[in-house]
Amino acid sequence: MKKVLNQIFVAGVFAFTILAAAEMSMAQGVANLSGVIKDPNGAVVAGVGINARNVATGQTRDAESNDQGRYTFPNLTIGRYEIIASHAGFKKTITTVDLTVGQEAELNFALEPGGVSETVIVEAQPQAAAKSRIYRLTAATTRNWFSCSPV
Repeated sequence: MKKVLNQIFVAGVFAFTILAAAEMSMAQGVANLSGVIKDPNGAVVAGVGINARNVATGQTRDAESNDQGRYTFPNLTIGRYEIIASHAGFKKTITTVDLTVGQEAELNFALEPGGVSETVIVEAQPQAAAKSRIYRLTAATTRNWFSCSPV
């Protein structure tokens, strides 16, 4: 009887170890990305469409900001992502971000008023000072084209 109990105990420990290892392996290679979207006055903006595209694989995920202006992308595969925020009445904003294993990245947006044809491109790292920022603005009027290219 003691031998049977010992075998059951060993089998239980083995099963627990296998399950724990599987859980840990599933958690590796992903990161979470979230943030808050505000307008120039600091008010949160609900209903903003957010698209995250993995630059290496081309895979995309979509989210929308909630009533508190918050969006979330849980369990994104690590790598470089192009994040696009767009909402009627605001310029589309494009940001590039690098995600690392286990990172809880916070990437906030401050949308600028503007039309559909206007785009702001920002390169930045989440939760850190931006290494570089690139702004590109193009707007068409009936008589002139205005263009502000990166410096």
